[in-house]
Amino acid sequence: MDRRPHRLIRHIDDNLGGDLSIPSLCRKFVVSRTHLYDTFKKRFDCGISDYVRQVRAEQAKVIIREETSSMTEIAERLGYSSVHYFSRDFKKITGMPPTDYAISIQARSAMINNRP
Repeated sequence: MDRRPHRLIRHIDDNLGGDLSIPSLCRKFVVSRTHLYDTFKKRFDCGISDYVRQVRAEQAKVIIREETSSMTEIAERLGYSSVHYFSRDFKKITGMPPTDYAISIQARSAMINNRP
């Protein structure tokens, strides 16, 4: 069994702030773009870029809940070239901009803390 897709997943998960472009991944795993995409799609039923965006959005949620980083810092930590691209991807995945997500988390936390 080819373990490459699982190594790829581990690499992506461990390097969210790094270069996870398709050409970079092809060089790292010494495969063609087509082979990499087809193998990943067959095994995980989604494209690599979609998977990377999804994992980055989930990690962003965790960081936002920690309330220790600005949106710009989060974008940088997750490998985005700008906060604009981070916000755009986050909204595509979650349905709301990261600032709205942060506000909703703060409101939910305030409600929980003020319960009798």
